[in-house]
Amino acid sequence: MDPLSQLLNDGHNDRHEVVNARFTAPWALTGGAGARLVAVVVAAGQAWCHVPGSNPVALTKGDLVLLHRTSYAIGNDPRPPTRMAECAALSVTGSSLQGPTRIIAGQYSTFPENGAALSADLPSCIYLSAASWEPQLLPMLVNEASQITLAQRSVLRRLLDLVLVEALREWCESSPARGQAWLRAAWDPIIGPVLSLMHDDVAHPWTIHELAEQVGCTRVSVASRFHALVGQPPLTYLAQWRLNVAAELLENTDKTVTAIAREVGFTDPFRFSAAFVRRYGCSPARYRLGGSSTSAQA
Repeated sequence: MDPLSQLLNDGHNDRHEVVNARFTAPWALTGGAGARLVAVVVAAGQAWCHVPGSNPVALTKGDLVLLHRTSYAIGNDPRPPTRMAECAALSVTGSSLQGPTRIIAGQYSTFPENGAALSADLPSCIYLSAASWEPQLLPMLVNEASQITLAQRSVLRRLLDLVLVEALREWCESSPARGQAWLRAAWDPIIGPVLSLMHDDVAHPWTIHELAEQVGCTRVSVASRFHALVGQPPLTYLAQWRLNVAAELLENTDKTVTAIAREVGFTDPFRFSAAFVRRYGCSPARYRLGGSSTSAQA
């Protein structure tokens, strides 16, 4: 399973902050950098997107913006706000039942640590103009949002997931020089299956020989191709992935440190704790209490 699938399938990925609203000026949709990932679609009308360090971007019907770990302001005003939001929660002002602008937005507020491979490659803002791509699912999302139907909120969440995948695929394929390592690797006919093997059974004591055997290639070809696409050796990536998964389990479950160590492939909880400290700068127990001093690097 690739990191994007892991993100969308993760049971702890609570995406309750979904906006489907019309707006009349003055209006704004804002959020702070604590938000892991925010998808914003302009379903009708126009808007301006403001992100720190970047020029304002004019948005029109059919445009999509992905915001990653950044504060932002989307609204009718082309002038940047004097102060960006600090709270990660979506904040909405100026909504109106008959407003000319409709915005659909979803916030992935608990982006798991085992999505760190994805997180490391995403820029703070991805802008996809309606004139530059032809999404298949975006019209379905807009159509669903414009009606009053049963289970609409649940349907919008699922359609947003699919539009997110479509948008990331478009971004990856249209900007191959951007360095989105795992995105290229996940769709590679050799390394994609290797990643799936490691992600699907993180506790297995994988070796280069076994991974190569599983995908029908030589050890040299798997090792060199993996390093070229992902930027690090397979077993180094696996070691980091195990700790990413462990961090997510510490944050979102009540399992003991020893149980989590076994679940991610460590037979010795002391070795697990030592590796975790090297990765996150604190012990697993302290991390569970919110004491991490470093962020994961993919």
